[in-house]
Amino acid sequence: MIYNIQILRAIAALLVVHGHATGSAGFDLRWYGGANGVDLFFVISGFIIAYVGAQDSDRFLTRRLIRIVPIYWTSTLVLYLLVLVVPQYFRTTSSDPELLVRSLLFVPSSTVHTSDGIPHPTLGGGWTLNYEMYFYVVFSVALLLSRRWATAITCGALLVVVTVVSVMGLRSSAVASFYGNPIVVEFMLGMIAFHLVRAAETSAWWRQPRAWMRYLLLLTVVGGMVCLAFSELLFGAARNWLTSGIPAFFVVLSALLLERLYDAKITNRTLVLVGDASYVLYLIHVYVLYGVLRAVLGTPHLSELSGQLVSFVLMGLCTVPAVLIYRYYELPILRVLKARLLPRKERSRPVRGPEPSASAR
Repeated sequence: MIYNIQILRAIAALLVVHGHATGSAGFDLRWYGGANGVDLFFVISGFIIAYVGAQDSDRFLTRRLIRIVPIYWTSTLVLYLLVLVVPQYFRTTSSDPELLVRSLLFVPSSTVHTSDGIPHPTLGGGWTLNYEMYFYVVFSVALLLSRRWATAITCGALLVVVTVVSVMGLRSSAVASFYGNPIVVEFMLGMIAFHLVRAAETSAWWRQPRAWMRYLLLLTVVGGMVCLAFSELLFGAARNWLTSGIPAFFVVLSALLLERLYDAKITNRTLVLVGDASYVLYLIHVYVLYGVLRAVLGTPHLSELSGQLVSFVLMGLCTVPAVLIYRYYELPILRVLKARLLPRKERSRPVRGPEPSASAR
């Protein structure tokens, strides 16, 4: 396990929860920087996939499907059934069966999207899972072509799609615009982080103990997190993958270098557990959050300070069921699927993965 990655996953998921609690869907406060948790998730995912591919590329896509599909399908189907049974409690969630099928197949809709221009599946946050699956498929094909150059092939393919969509003026198509969104560059940044860390691990200069380097890396992590958390205040409407992806890249890279080179890591069990449950937390938090807001609080008008304090309480309320679902539902399912679908030598590997991974927004 890479502890600092687990901690970053926990932070990313909690940032997303905070963003939804304090943004226009919640208390509509001035500070709602949580959307950048998605950017952090994408960079983490890029690193993990490159790391896994370099360690053992066999059954790569199978392992990713085992990690992604069960809880996502469960969450989507439960939500769909609730929309059919009690539609009065849902304002924007669609009961369109075609959208449901597309959602389960990780195919973005050509018609259903929100004001952000992103095609959203049945389960709103699942749009990031569509990106994750896209990334996994491209990387799997790259592995078949060349294990050694899989990262370069993947980055090249993603850049070609982004360039073609932009140059050919295809952004009017929701699907083309989705796959050609420059946000996919964040996956590439994560892969670059992997290769930089691997190069540093074999470098005599980097492996020499230097106290000042530790402090510099720690300062970079803190500074990057501040940029992510306050990106909305710093950049406003100009916030994009560049203003969020670059800080996320330096956060991930510095956290990895601290652990891999200097053994500086956070091993707090609670935070690690939240990191384990971050995928579930990402998928369910919106509905837990909105349930509390509408049923209990009624989305009252709060001052900035009061709203922020309440949002942190809501983060805890969302985390508890996520951890319970992870431990007593997701984890047992992952173990069963690994036992059935993977060779015996692979079954002992941790079931933890990079997803929030989810992804998340």
